[in-house]
Amino acid sequence: MVKKTARSGITLLTTNLIVKAIQKNDFLSRLDDEQIAMMVDLLMSSNYKPSEEVIKEGSEGDSMYIVAAGELIVTQSGRDLRTLTKGDVFGELAILYNCKRTATVKAKTHVHLWRMERQTYRTIITNKSKKKREQLMGEVISFIRRMGKGEHFGDNQILRTATCTADGPVTCFSIDKE
Repeated sequence: MVKKTARSGITLLTTNLIVKAIQKNDFLSRLDDEQIAMMVDLLMSSNYKPSEEVIKEGSEGDSMYIVAAGELIVTQSGRDLRTLTKGDVFGELAILYNCKRTATVKAKTHVHLWRMERQTYRTIITNKSKKKREQLMGEVISFIRRMGKGEHFGDNQILRTATCTADGPVTCFSIDKE
């Protein structure tokens, strides 16, 4: 039976295991410190009994895993490929691509895994991009002044050099050039 619970109160030792696993993985090593910290915070705990399948070859993939404890066997077309142990990452391509699983991963022993779904990973990446955009936007806004009642803008300019946006309900009067 698979037990899935939200991460709560993980130890520093566990955090270090997860961070090292992420950093040694070719795909995940591109994440920055902030993204790694978010990933650690959002991982879900999963437990499997011996002979339970974690991933089935040919099925749709939507999660990646980090082995916290135990051993798993990876098979492809019925052939044993390798054994996964503490600190190994698998299924990571599924959080980037909507692809079918190319191998079966089954628990050899009782196994504890940290799991992340594709949508959670995309949220982490999107959040970082949004923060970068907001930071660039904050730099642009710092050059623009706020205007109040009775002030004017746009006079005698042939080429506009700024965009004016209302911050709440505003009534403006305009006068054309003529």
